[in-house]
Amino acid sequence: MRAALAPLADDAQYRLLRRRGRRGPGGRRRAARGRPGDRALGGLCLWPRPRGRGRRGGRSFRGPGRHRLQSGAPERKAIVNCPKCRATMEIVLFEDVEVDRCTACKGLWFDSRENERLKSKRGSEIIDSGDPKTGRKNNTIPYVRCPRDGNPMVRMVDPAQPHLWYETCSTCGGAYFDAGEFRDYKNLTMLDFIRDLFAKPRA
Repeated sequence: MRAALAPLADDAQYRLLRRRGRRGPGGRRRAARGRPGDRALGGLCLWPRPRGRGRRGGRSFRGPGRHRLQSGAPERKAIVNCPKCRATMEIVLFEDVEVDRCTACKGLWFDSRENERLKSKRGSEIIDSGDPKTGRKNNTIPYVRCPRDGNPMVRMVDPAQPHLWYETCSTCGGAYFDAGEFRDYKNLTMLDFIRDLFAKPRA
């Protein structure tokens, strides 16, 4: 009898799975059939711990029971509307990082420090699929509220590229990049260096 841990989607926790086998004709082992009320998951039956004696920490115990383990981090909630154009947002996944992208203007929302994590990942600029012209137009919108908590966002300047502005939330730490800004943020080119030499300070 072997035990395996598997996640349950209904309560986002884990229960102990026990797979039982019985000896069939000729000594061959065959899978146990589920009983009425048993719950199947991945071809296995979820059995409660059988009544009877056992050993735990050197002491005997009796009675039914279940093992429960807390699941990992809470599920990430998707952003509903773009903070710039109010269109719906979609979740895009790059490796192990989930980012919200606007379905219309292609602006990107990063939860706290996700933009820094993706900046160091090779090929992550692929998530920035929008038109930079649209991004420059939306970058002139003066007042933007955080799509997470509704608080006013502040404009930040990338120290390495003073021409690059993006919005951040001082409450949740999230950041919003207009279309084309994350690609520029990730890849520092000679053209960016020359542009910054002649860049005028913004009000």
